[in-house]
Amino acid sequence: MKVRHSTLALAIATLLAGCGAEDNKDISGKQDNVYPPTVRGEVTIPALHVGAGVKGIYQYFDPNPAARPEGASQYRWLLADDTEIGIAQELYLVEQHLGEQVRFCVTPVAEGTANTIGAQSCSEPKQVQPPLGTPPQANDVIIGDMAPMVGDVIEGEYQYYHPEGVAEGDSVLSWLADGEAIDGADDSRLTLLAHQTEGKQLAFCVEPKTQQDFPVAGEIVCSELTAPVAVKPGSAPEVEAGSVAVDGQPFVGASLTGKYTYFDADGDLEGTSQYRWLRDNNAIEGATETAYSVANADDGYYLSFCVTPVSETGSPTVGEEVCQQMDEAISVKVETPPQASSVEAVVLSGGLPEVGETLVGQYLYEQAEGAEEGQSTAQWKVDGVVSEVSCDVAQSCQYTLSGDDLGKTIEYCVTPVTYLGTPADQAYCSQAVEPMGITLTGALEYDQKLTAVVYGYDGNANTDGRWLVDTSNQNGPAGDSNPTEQATGNEYIIGVRAQGNDSNGNGVVDDYDWAAQGHTVDARNFIGKGVQYCLNTQSYGTKCVSAADFDSVSGGLLTDASNAALRVIEPIRIVDFNGYKYHRPLTQAETVHKGELGAGLPQASEILAANGIDWALFAQITNGEKPALNSCRNLYQDGGDWHLPISQFTAGKYVPNYYEADGNQPPASSANSMIKLTKELISNVDLEVELSPVYGWPLGTALKLPYGSASRLAADQATQNYNVVRFYQNGGTANNYTEEQAPLITCVSLTAN
Repeated sequence: MKVRHSTLALAIATLLAGCGAEDNKDISGKQDNVYPPTVRGEVTIPALHVGAGVKGIYQYFDPNPAARPEGASQYRWLLADDTEIGIAQELYLVEQHLGEQVRFCVTPVAEGTANTIGAQSCSEPKQVQPPLGTPPQANDVIIGDMAPMVGDVIEGEYQYYHPEGVAEGDSVLSWLADGEAIDGADDSRLTLLAHQTEGKQLAFCVEPKTQQDFPVAGEIVCSELTAPVAVKPGSAPEVEAGSVAVDGQPFVGASLTGKYTYFDADGDLEGTSQYRWLRDNNAIEGATETAYSVANADDGYYLSFCVTPVSETGSPTVGEEVCQQMDEAISVKVETPPQASSVEAVVLSGGLPEVGETLVGQYLYEQAEGAEEGQSTAQWKVDGVVSEVSCDVAQSCQYTLSGDDLGKTIEYCVTPVTYLGTPADQAYCSQAVEPMGITLTGALEYDQKLTAVVYGYDGNANTDGRWLVDTSNQNGPAGDSNPTEQATGNEYIIGVRAQGNDSNGNGVVDDYDWAAQGHTVDARNFIGKGVQYCLNTQSYGTKCVSAADFDSVSGGLLTDASNAALRVIEPIRIVDFNGYKYHRPLTQAETVHKGELGAGLPQASEILAANGIDWALFAQITNGEKPALNSCRNLYQDGGDWHLPISQFTAGKYVPNYYEADGNQPPASSANSMIKLTKELISNVDLEVELSPVYGWPLGTALKLPYGSASRLAADQATQNYNVVRFYQNGGTANNYTEEQAPLITCVSLTAN
């Protein structure tokens, strides 16, 4: 009803365009206000400038037969982030709006009581520009001293000019050193500090502004560059007398820090000063930082810290070295080995130690004499073996539980160490943690088995486990939103293939049997769906996992070209027939991701959508390439050595292997042909289906997209060179396709089982 009313309102609005209220009459004699008011045409705003008032422009319109006058329409001025800056039709723009994107919105309101408020309409946004007016100019911008030296005070000069005589306001002055603005330099005079200007070329810049409530700015004009600021000869840097000292204890293993106070009479900032540590006045090799760790070799010696001050600027830049010796000789302090208590491995989130959770190690450090803790060490052990997880800091070291930890024990062990390096006599370990979780193994493939093993939960995998799949539809991944119970226990064979009977006596349950028995759920309800295993526990509720999340579950169909991690139930991958193996067709996503299938797989030539899945089609020859052949020869999964079933009709007979020169060697006898496979195992048997109900293979359509054939049974059925067969109607019929047409491809193995 809303759509119809809106359409009628538009028609009335169009009919009455240009008519006044006098012509807007209700020919039925009624005055019903059925429609809300609206805005005719576009909402607009003029150019926006700081310091100017602006008015939103719109045309009110009431589409009812008796048009109502405009009431108190609502206005909003909005910034790009929808911040509201005005609620009247007019807005005065101030300096804070400069550069913002602004739009005007109106909600039309009619007089009356029913349907009086219309929908909001907004203008296109516009950027707020600087104030209007003639900009001023800065002329004759110069620096008084073009060959300055550090310590000088130089001055910039300029002439302000405005063609209309508007007085100068707060023009912006700045100084540049090698093109970079000097911090705080916003006056015409500049004192040259060494750390800001030494060796750099200077420029004085002016942005002229008028003296107005909303000043108009002119272009920034800069002077010519000075010569590089000369170095001012002066005093060498110094270390303040008595300021050199050493912090730290005179013991082996202690960390020492040299300290001092830098001074320069000329105000030059400190550069890269130089440091040395001495052992009885002999330089210690490699000890050239303010920090030093006392080594065993220092035992019995006096250590000294020395600093040579270096300035960043000025001349000279290097001062005299000053040293300070420690008051005591280095000795070895005998300490009682420290201990650790309350060692724990706790779950960081406070929950259960489940797969995916993070354990954190904790302990209390203890030492008999109260010695401070130093670089204690910690490690994680899995089943008593030290793991590869490193602990840079012993306290709060973390370990994330994975599926590989299920069935194992996890321990956190710490060896406390004192500040001086005295280690504990032993490592202290936490109580073992037994990770909780569920692991699945098997294959994510129709008619293949999955097995669940439960760790740590008080639920029995055999009696409390349930396997869930959404079998309510045949829409593939798009229909995978409501999984229901398919089986109980710790094992599950995916699908319902075992429910069929061999009604035609060929030793296997095939599509013919399925069609004859009239089952309502088959492979089409499973292919493209996920598998979940859920365990009912007494203490922890229901715990569910997805088969696709386990590396221990092989196989699975890739259906999302943008997500290589998304796996769903795949069709029966390999069909064994007459001693040879036939591989299911690939999906378009699998030709994109490739993965373990084979790096050399070609991209799909075309796509067939069946059961909500995009299947890959491969042409025989495209732009000199052979995608159909390469889709088999570069398929390395399941043992590799896959070949393309294809034949050629030439000289009145079929040549079974058209690509023999390319190393293609499919079985050629009619007993092993694709026709025999399609006739005796896989066929839609006159059913309008997209996938084989027993095998889950895509079947194509009645007019195109066939499977390739390794050989033909009759020599007079084809008139073109490139001959292939599709799965339909009792197993196969003769269809002929050109090189460019792209069929579904199944590959055949050269090696018999």
